[in-house]
Amino acid sequence: MSRTLRLRRWLTDALLTAGALMLVLAVLIGFDSRVREQVNDQIHGRRAASEIVSAGNGIRELATTIVQVAKDQSEEHASMMILAVAASVLVLFMLRT
Repeated sequence: MSRTLRLRRWLTDALLTAGALMLVLAVLIGFDSRVREQVNDQIHGRRAASEIVSAGNGIRELATTIVQVAKDQSEEHASMMILAVAASVLVLFMLRT
């Protein structure tokens, strides 16, 4: 493979990964008020000086909230999660062959 083709493939994979993460975050924001509040606090929260000081804490709180929401949702909808994981694995195998 040429260097340009490898770079283009890497860039495409990176953009697809970022897009998938943004889609998951958008769905979580849309469905759960806890995540929505945390994102809203991060976007419309404190000003620059205090944001710099508390950025680590804010990101940690947001990540904790997202993990907790994902855990709660997966526990509430366990059968749907099993179906989604199985479907994802099948799609990955289909794309590789």
